[in-house]
Amino acid sequence: MREKLEVIYESNIPHYSFLDEESVIKSMTDSYILGETELISWLTKKDYLSDKSDIILNEYINHKNNKK
Repeated sequence: MREKLEVIYESNIPHYSFLDEESVIKSMTDSYILGETELISWLTKKDYLSDKSDIILNEYINHKNNKK
């Protein structure tokens, strides 16, 4: 995952003299883990979901959109 985060960092932050790369990578990692934790928490409360990932993702997106 570290390599993918570095690619994201390099492609989205063209001028990073004021940013610490390690701090940004850690923030992206923490953000990913938070999203993953929220998704797993949401999934554990659902007993009717399909095994198809696209259906699960659409349900989760609908849930997040309705939550706002």
